[in-house]
Amino acid sequence: MTPSSFLGSRQARIPTGRNVAAVVLKEVDEAGVRDKIIAFCFDSTASNTGMVQGACIRIEQELGRSLLWLACRIMSHEVILKDVFEASLGSSSGPDIGIFKRLRDQWSFVDSSQRDGGTSEDLVEFFATNDTASKLKDDALAFLKEL
Repeated sequence: MTPSSFLGSRQARIPTGRNVAAVVLKEVDEAGVRDKIIAFCFDSTASNTGMVQGACIRIEQELGRSLLWLACRIMSHEVILKDVFEASLGSSSGPDIGIFKRLRDQWSFVDSSQRDGGTSEDLVEFFATNDTASKLKDDALAFLKEL
């Protein structure tokens, strides 16, 4: 095992703090690294971060020591991006968003042999020449300036 190792990605059936902690501790014990853990990375949901019932507190209690918390803020960014999306393209009641359905339906017609990963110049050109993308970019920037 290297100094920085990924132990696994099992999920608790019901993601309560107690259940998540149990799954993580099982992974730690199976790897035999209980005494080597110094930090953990997790999303910032209440089931992980709750100060009484959260998985992080429960793991620290079980280990008998404090750990470095490396909370991932992706959930916060998703909330902001959701607001930007809705301000630009309207609200959505589910995963069937028109623009993405059309992209999915047309994906088989995309010539993937022509893709080289693109460059930042390609992205700038895309936003400069695509009205919807340009509006989305402008709305996102305006929204972020209001924060």
